Formats: sequence, structure tokens, C-alpha cells
Amino acid sequence: MPAFGRAESWTPGAEPGEWLKRAWLLGRCGTVRITGAEVLRVSGSVAVAALAVLEASGTPLGPVLANRARFTAEIVVAAGTGATWPALPGTNCVEDAVMRCPAPDVTAACRRRTGGRTWICAPGPERPATTDSDVLCEAITSALVKLASPWFALARPARSGGTRLA
Repeated sequence: MPAFGRAESWTPGAEPGEWLKRAWLLGRCGTVRITGAEVLRVSGSVAVAALAVLEASGTPLGPVLANRARFTAEIVVAAGTGATWPALPGTNCVEDAVMRCPAPDVTAACRRRTGGRTWICAPGPERPATTDSDVLCEAITSALVKLASPWFALARPARSGGTRLA
């Protein structure tokens, strides 16, 4: 059992169970074990930049949860993503994920949080159950390049004579 209490299985795109609904009615996060999908945890600055890329391209997003305690975004992706996910800095794909989820109406747009969490893209019938992992990978790669660009600008090429060691 997780440290935060009972975990209920939840498949993104499916109706939540009674225990999860009860937690939401009490204004609490429900602890869920994600089934039929995986969760990609992306560090905050990378997540913000990647989500901006996805939003600009009009890519439909599945559920995306902001986790303030971890300074991450937790993005629901298709099952099997972890097996092929590249080793990108600031990302971790979790196959058997447990998440603490607030009610779908606890969103960043309404400036509400429950247990340090808020939905950036809340689950619901109008939203896909998962985010396309290939498009997400491209967006994260683009975000990493954008975030690293100032450092590349500071790098100086070696002099034509090479480096001399004393």
C-alpha cells in the first residue's frame, strides 16, 4: 500500500472508481495505480518548454498533472512507451506508476491545488486518454535544445593552434 493510503486502479479514459470519486468529493487527492498506460515524469523547466511546443503545434494532449512537490509534470502516455523512451535529461518513464490525482476540476486555469497537485490538462471525455509519445519526445528534445542554447552561445571554439598545456 502506498504511503498516501489505498491505491485504486485507474485506466485513463475510463470512469474513475467509487473510492477515487469519494476522495475527490472530500477535496482530497486520490491515490491511483495507472493501468493500461504509463506516466512520463518530466522536470519542471523542460516540461514547461515542451508543453509550449506541443500547444503551439496544436497537438492534442492526454492528462497532464503538475506535481509541485517534485517540480515535475506527469504526462500519461501509451503503454510500452518506457521500453523505447530515449535517455533524455529530465525525463523518467514509469511503467507501473502510482499517482496522487486531484479531482478533474482542480486545474491550473482555475488556480486551485490539492495536495500540491493541479491538472494542466485534466482527464475527461473531450481529451485523448494519452499523449502521443513520439510527438512528445520531439517536443522534449526541442525544449532541451532551447534550454541549452544560452550555454552553447557561451562556449568558445578552440584556437586554431590548439590548447597548450604548461
